[in-house]
Amino acid sequence: MFLTYCYGGERFSKPGLLSVLSIRARLPDAVIDVYTDAPAAFTGTGARVHSLSAIDVAAGSAPVGYRHRVKIAVLLRHALSAPEGSPVLYTDTDTYFRGLPGAKGTMPDLGPRPWVMHNLDGLVGDDFYPVFARFLRRESALVADSEWPGMAPGFKMFNSGLVGFRATREAARLLLEAQRLTDWFSVHFHEQPEWGEQFALAWIGEQAYGVAADPMGFHHYWNQNTEVSTLLARMTRADIEKIAGDEARFDALLADAAALAHDPRHRRTALRKKRWNRSLQKRLIAWRGRGLRE
Repeated sequence: MFLTYCYGGERFSKPGLLSVLSIRARLPDAVIDVYTDAPAAFTGTGARVHSLSAIDVAAGSAPVGYRHRVKIAVLLRHALSAPEGSPVLYTDTDTYFRGLPGAKGTMPDLGPRPWVMHNLDGLVGDDFYPVFARFLRRESALVADSEWPGMAPGFKMFNSGLVGFRATREAARLLLEAQRLTDWFSVHFHEQPEWGEQFALAWIGEQAYGVAADPMGFHHYWNQNTEVSTLLARMTRADIEKIAGDEARFDALLADAAALAHDPRHRRTALRKKRWNRSLQKRLIAWRGRGLRE
């Protein structure tokens, strides 16, 4: 089954709708589950919609209010509730399914691979996630005393915009471990908390199985998601449906997003607001994490 988590109002529900409809356009019989605070946005998509309340998100974000932790909670729920051994393919809302040659049916084909992530971004070091590399060096004694003593610069960073696995008890155990590691980062690593869940999923998957890097036909536009969201907010449902079924329209959307990124007014408003929100979340997570550490 395909799976996505979409929380935060229209800014996320419209990209989420585009993602779901892009799957439906190429795999009409696909089984798609959506966890969202905007269930009405997905009416008519054929997706199984699971409503998320603010309390659900608060519980999933515990212990420090880290929203991306909810992603792991959603993955864990499906690892425990989906038919044993069935493939589960999670994607972030800022994805678009271009399709795979020969893809058909209702579920993604992971083959024999037990843990798939979107792509290998790089190796953590002085030139890639340097803040994280410095933390691992500075706190090497703390890391050595943790459940994950092998973490060090040079570890493979895979992109968690897509995570695929089979629904088994072992997968559930590993997701629980990834949740614990995410919490450990939330308490001890405050310089770059927005990436904690990706660090955890990449590390746990690589140590358990070795991660297979495969976009599975998905385009992940993480570096343009603010601009795409801004453009989609101006569009009707019919507009989004057209883009979902036509790659040329999607490519045109990305081109418009690239142009918008250089617009001075956009940079003063949307990007400034995004940076301010991220800074606020970072400070809150650091403050709560220090309280737990002490």
